[in-house]
Amino acid sequence: MIHNKKIHFIGIGGIGMSAIAKVLIKMGNTISGSDRVLNANTDELKALGANIFENHCESHLGDDVDYLVYNSAIRDNNPEFIKAKKLNIEILKRAQMLSRIIPQNKGIAVAGSHGKTTTACYLSELLYKLDESPSFIVGGIVKEVKTNGHKGSSEHFVIEADESDASFLFFNTLYSIVTNIDNDHLDNYGGREKLEQTFIKYINENSIITILNMDDPGIQKINDDINKKNIIRYSSHKDKYDVFFEIKSMYEGVSDFSLSYKNNKYNFVTNVLGEHNINNLISAVIYLLENGICEKKIQTVIKNITGIRRRFDKLVETKDFLVIDDYAHHPTEIKCVIDSIKKSYPNKKLIAFFEPHRFTRTKNFWDEFSYCFEGTDNFYLLPIYDASEDPIEGITSKRLFEDITNTNKEYLASLSAIKENLTKYEKNGNIILSLGAGPISKEFRTIYNASAI
Repeated sequence: MIHNKKIHFIGIGGIGMSAIAKVLIKMGNTISGSDRVLNANTDELKALGANIFENHCESHLGDDVDYLVYNSAIRDNNPEFIKAKKLNIEILKRAQMLSRIIPQNKGIAVAGSHGKTTTACYLSELLYKLDESPSFIVGGIVKEVKTNGHKGSSEHFVIEADESDASFLFFNTLYSIVTNIDNDHLDNYGGREKLEQTFIKYINENSIITILNMDDPGIQKINDDINKKNIIRYSSHKDKYDVFFEIKSMYEGVSDFSLSYKNNKYNFVTNVLGEHNINNLISAVIYLLENGICEKKIQTVIKNITGIRRRFDKLVETKDFLVIDDYAHHPTEIKCVIDSIKKSYPNKKLIAFFEPHRFTRTKNFWDEFSYCFEGTDNFYLLPIYDASEDPIEGITSKRLFEDITNTNKEYLASLSAIKENLTKYEKNGNIILSLGAGPISKEFRTIYNASAI
């Protein structure tokens, strides 16, 4: 347990870093940190008592700091990083610090290429509404609690386990959920085989009980290499695994699903939309049932999930039009969101705006990006958001635009061009969709005067 320590964060405004910092404050630690751009996360940290600096400078790091915490975006030429090394301050990656916060063999970690934030936030919200007093450190704002980091009093501690750099191997929790395995962050692994081997190691060694989504082809592929006894496998294929689930209906804001588990059948109605989101929600429900929470209580709180900021997030909902903001930035995620909207609102016109995230991801999934927007009625592409990456020659949105298969498509040279293209769609029950992990979300929230990021 970390208590009464002085801890400095480089990149403290990030969604994952700020969540850790918030919980550390509640644990009795003194927090400082810096970031290039201050935001709502740093504002909240200031209100909690953290000392926040804009930009990076060695003077921001005190000589009496016990730990320096950094994330993968920080390079070793950062002045605060350099000073910490000179002072022999213990330097920890984000996941290393997180692993020291959560008690050994306690809590639950959610891993997977897609859906881990959604799943972790669903579980955190449900536990909170059930008065289970959970702690959570997640990569999204749980709207019910209005934060990404919360310290409760029970042993329910929900975290995200990040596979992007294999840092999820730092964790040893009581439970884990693995949502899926897909081709992402392959530059960090050198190929798919290494990615799969790392997930196999994580599943077999880094928790006592693991909940696995067997509808995912990536998990199916490695299933024979999983040799741990305490596995709960769930699937929509009847009589094949431990838990069978069935989505009975999903239409205009209401989903009805059931699951069969340990010789019992449970029925649930929820406002969560999208097959991929229901799939994520089911893993959270399995955890609740495993921990002795009764069906009726779950049925009550699951009816109206407040949800996660930037995940199928409804910014505007009127009789004339609906605006949804979603963090999806990988082709698989994008296709899931578009398919979910078309199935839930089959008679509505869908207009999508997409801001690509990182040059490397755009390069690695060029072909997939070219066709993943099929299903939209009108499509708008924006410039690539670099996320601190250096440009790659020939990898531009303008070039990608030429390869995108949609017929009704348009290239916008900047985020500021979005607003003038919206008015004509704000009618006839149309659905307007913002897609991307970068500042496109803030732009849409500014246009529609929605809550800040």
